[in-house]
Amino acid sequence: MNPDVAVESNCLERCVELLEERPDVAGVAPRLMRPGGVTVDSVGQVLDRCTLEVRDRGYGQPLGPALLEPRPVLAACGALAVYRRAALEAVAEGDGPWAGHYFCFWEDLELGWRLTNRGFSVLAAPHAVAVHGRGAGAEAGQGPLRWRRPPELEACVLSNRWMTLIRHLHPADLARRLPVLLAFDLAMTSLGVVRRPRLLGHLRRRLPLVYRELGRREHLPRKRLSELPW
Repeated sequence: MNPDVAVESNCLERCVELLEERPDVAGVAPRLMRPGGVTVDSVGQVLDRCTLEVRDRGYGQPLGPALLEPRPVLAACGALAVYRRAALEAVAEGDGPWAGHYFCFWEDLELGWRLTNRGFSVLAAPHAVAVHGRGAGAEAGQGPLRWRRPPELEACVLSNRWMTLIRHLHPADLARRLPVLLAFDLAMTSLGVVRRPRLLGHLRRRLPLVYRELGRREHLPRKRLSELPW
C-alpha cells in the first residue's frame, strides 16, 4: 500500500472475503479512484496489446459498467494490492516475493506476471474501493508521468520494463514482437535522453541488472501472451 492511498470502509475486508471465497485466486486488485471519486486510477493491470507497456485498466477514465465487473487481470497496481501469503511464498526469490532490485516501477506487474506464469491468478475487485493520489514526486505539468519524475526514476521505468520482458516474455512471443518492441523502446529511450541527458548515466548504472536477468532467463517458466488476461 502506497502512502498516498486512502482505503474506503470495508475495502480490505472485501478483498479478504474474495480470497476466502476463491481459493484459486492468489491476489486481489481493488478499484483505485483518483481524489474526488470521479476518475478511475486502476482496476487491475494488464499489458498493452501492441507495445507490452503496463496498462492500468480504466486509467484516467470515468467509471463505466465494464470496470465494475470482477475479472482476471495480470496484476494488481502496487499502490494497493492484496495477496495470499501462501502464493507469495510459493514464488518468492532470494529477497522475498518482490523483485527488490527493481526499486520502484514495474515491480507490481512483474509479481503478477510471475504468479500467472506459475499457475496462479489475480482478480480485479471493483467493489473494494480506495483513493490513490497518483504521481507523488512528479513535477506538475502535461505529458507522461515518467517525463515529470527525476531522471533516476525514469531510468527505473525503462530498465525495469526490459528486465520484466526478459524474465517473462515467451521466446515465441519475443521473436514475433521484437521489431515493434525494439522500435518502441529505442524511441522512448531516445526521447528521454534528448529531454534530459542525465538519464543516460542513470541507465548505464542499471544495465548490469538487465544483463543479470539475461543470465537467468532460461530457468523461468513462461506462458504465451495468448494465455494471459488482457
